[in-house]
Amino acid sequence: PNEELDETFSHTTEDNIPMNISVQMEYDNNNNGDDPADEEDEESWLSGNVTLAEGSKFEEMGAAVRAVVHHQTATLPEKEQAGRMLLEIRQTDMFEQLVQSAPGRKDIVSEVINLHLAAYHRRLDESIIVGHDTTGGEVPGNFDIKNFV
Repeated sequence: PNEELDETFSHTTEDNIPMNISVQMEYDNNNNGDDPADEEDEESWLSGNVTLAEGSKFEEMGAAVRAVVHHQTATLPEKEQAGRMLLEIRQTDMFEQLVQSAPGRKDIVSEVINLHLAAYHRRLDESIIVGHDTTGGEVPGNFDIKNFV
């Protein structure tokens, strides 16, 4: 039987000649690829409480989890970075699992997110004071809306 198996599964080009098969493809000309049922299914799937991946790196998420789990020894920059990451993933299953994984974890996560938001607003205020207003700045003196209407 081993010889038969070797013969059956051997890759010789003499026995492996392509077959000439011609099959007509049939297309439904009435449906130009716009099936309303497909669109409805897709919309209902996307409209649910589903948050798609945002591009967070696994290492960043791991660091955020470590900062929350070991919050007593984490440094302030680590907590702020963890807060940024947790704010980004706040409507995902991973976030929910982290929050519910231990008693008091929800408070720690809230604290870390608040640290990030406080640091963000502090940087925003500093940039406005220095003159790098990120809200749009002042209107130039020679600006006239009539030039754009």
